[in-house]
Amino acid sequence: MTSRIPLTTWEKKVFAFLCSAAKHTTTSTPAVELRVVGGWVRDKLLGRNTNDIDIVVLHASGPQYALRLRDYAKAQRTHGLSEHADVPHVSSVIQFTPSKTASKFVDTAKVQIDGNSVDFVEVRSVDPLDSRGLKNYETSLEYDAFSRDFTINSLYYNLHTSRLEDFTNRGLEDLSKMIIGTPINPDATLRDDPLRAVRAVRFACELGFDLCQSLDKGLRDEKIHRLLGSEVSRERIGVEVVRCINSDPMKGLRLIQELGMAKAIFGYDEGFDNGVNRSEFALDIKSSVSSGDSVFPSSDQVLVFSSLIWDTQLVKLVLHEALRLSKKVAKRGRNIY
Repeated sequence: MTSRIPLTTWEKKVFAFLCSAAKHTTTSTPAVELRVVGGWVRDKLLGRNTNDIDIVVLHASGPQYALRLRDYAKAQRTHGLSEHADVPHVSSVIQFTPSKTASKFVDTAKVQIDGNSVDFVEVRSVDPLDSRGLKNYETSLEYDAFSRDFTINSLYYNLHTSRLEDFTNRGLEDLSKMIIGTPINPDATLRDDPLRAVRAVRFACELGFDLCQSLDKGLRDEKIHRLLGSEVSRERIGVEVVRCINSDPMKGLRLIQELGMAKAIFGYDEGFDNGVNRSEFALDIKSSVSSGDSVFPSSDQVLVFSSLIWDTQLVKLVLHEALRLSKKVAKRGRNIY
């Protein structure tokens, strides 16, 4: 794992322009500050390719800064006053408010910059009524970091100083140890957004990481399972499950099995162990034959879902109700056998 953030030519150009826009469009003090946070920072440090850029904005809302950025870019293109010879094309500022069940109930702006999506969201403000033990943090940035899902996603890259910032003092350590842990007590983190239970499994699959002991224990809590089943939309769960299966299907299924989360995720648990074993058997056979001779589908996703369902009732329960999968995937899962 590298300790520095290597930037592409495009990232250097865009980040410099974002800072210029923050400097020249701020109408009050203190000045707007910008930091990339989350998956982009994590993946850069791991040497993984990433286009997922989320930027937190201090001293302005995400939509406020995004609109200023769009107008600033337009003015530079029109009048040629930019400090940068190559002004990025900024368009399609879309403002949206996440669901109340999402972990960050704040306004966000999605902006197209040279055809790439960049999200801007305001740094979380300290909530004096916070019940998670975070109300005593002195700065919004600390509060923002400790409010996030996992320490490895709580790392910041300051666009103004080009420095890494680890406010939890655990993000870099957990990243180097290849473990997934929460910034605060796992119970509080998971209750804040129960979908994080499935996201923990997904990151374990995608990154090849292990769950830390306290998070593993928290994920076994039936109260969290009930919250996941009752408070999170099935579509959000389905997206995370598909990503698990597309990366490391057997690790994902085994974790869900061991943590007792099958019913909350798939809608059933009786017979789930047999479904997991069938999935492993089918994947093993598929890997043992040449692709040209294989009778199996090329997609592990379809093969796994087909192994988890073996009657018409489960087809409806798992594919349509529990995970709300796309019609295309659901149809392929129904027809494979």
